[in-house]
Amino acid sequence: MTTTAVSPKTFICCPPPAGTPNPNLPPDFESHTPRPRLPLFPKQELGLFSAADKIRLIIGNHPSVTTHPIKKNEPLVSQTRNNYDQTELEFLQKKILVRRMEAECKQQITKEIASQKIAQSNPKVSSLLQAFVHQNQFANLGEFIKDEYLHRIIEASRHFLQNFARMPGMDPHLISIINTGLVNLLHDHSLETVAFLSKIMIINCIFINMFGLKKSNWHPDHPLSSLIKEIDTNGPILVNGQFGKMLYVEEPFRLSEKMKATVRGKVQERSLWGWRPDSTRKPQNNHTIIIVGARDEVVGTKKTEHIYFIDPLDPSDPDNPDETQKFYVMSLKRLREEITNLNWMKRQNSETGQCRFSEPAAEGQPNEYALHGDPSVNYL
Repeated sequence: MTTTAVSPKTFICCPPPAGTPNPNLPPDFESHTPRPRLPLFPKQELGLFSAADKIRLIIGNHPSVTTHPIKKNEPLVSQTRNNYDQTELEFLQKKILVRRMEAECKQQITKEIASQKIAQSNPKVSSLLQAFVHQNQFANLGEFIKDEYLHRIIEASRHFLQNFARMPGMDPHLISIINTGLVNLLHDHSLETVAFLSKIMIINCIFINMFGLKKSNWHPDHPLSSLIKEIDTNGPILVNGQFGKMLYVEEPFRLSEKMKATVRGKVQERSLWGWRPDSTRKPQNNHTIIIVGARDEVVGTKKTEHIYFIDPLDPSDPDNPDETQKFYVMSLKRLREEITNLNWMKRQNSETGQCRFSEPAAEGQPNEYALHGDPSVNYL
């Protein structure tokens, strides 16, 4: 018997359908006929939620999408995400302020220096300096604002977890884990570790339990063919990292066919968009994107490996997907440089000083870098 070798695929692209199902029509679970789709205009602060929502399990065992526990948790998810974003933004602004003051004084800002600057500062800065001066726990302003930031992150996480556990329809086993975690969270851990661990609990609750998503077997150290196979098998995957439209000051530009010597200008009759390497970037925390495809090819003598993704912060119109649900492109190299794991941590330095990812799991076992939905998902 002769076995014919099957070459691995070098291209895949399978985005979710544009728009959102008409919420005024009930889903047809018998014939599985898709509902008409309407334009979708996600709120800017819901990048993480919108990304998961696009690839979540839509039918599952639930007789109606409207009764899914996700719907009851949407306001809580939105509020928690907003709390995180606002806390991160204010901490970043305060860090910039402290660095500027330290540069002027050529030393850390002590309570004595802060007292002298209160009268010279605007009301917002003055309020911060007064709060620092009237406490006795921290000797410099940098430590004070970091402690305030960590406490706010923990409080936002605690609020979410406590309310999430009270939601009807939640898995009792999960609720038990949450309650136990809340009791143990503040024991035997530094404040920084507590803030980090509380975010991990949020991620597990939102993504894996609320949205029915699964950890992907794909790992950043795997070749591009492995990512293509993963998307071909399980559909689009969700990843976190320093990429997406929130990261750039400039708007993306449409790649033209003239650029096809390095990257194609279109995929499946859809335009490709991107940013130039020298584009100005914003100081930005991690963002969530959806990888919908990839291509591995040799153009001339140059090997190219590109990733196609959509950004959940874009609108999505089924009548005009090319202009609304944009296809963005980046290199596999860039993906590896900027991706974080599911706990929002970038790759760590090894003993040799080289950056590396956590070791890949055994073959067939899930890794910690991407999530996918149900491969048999039917967008009703």
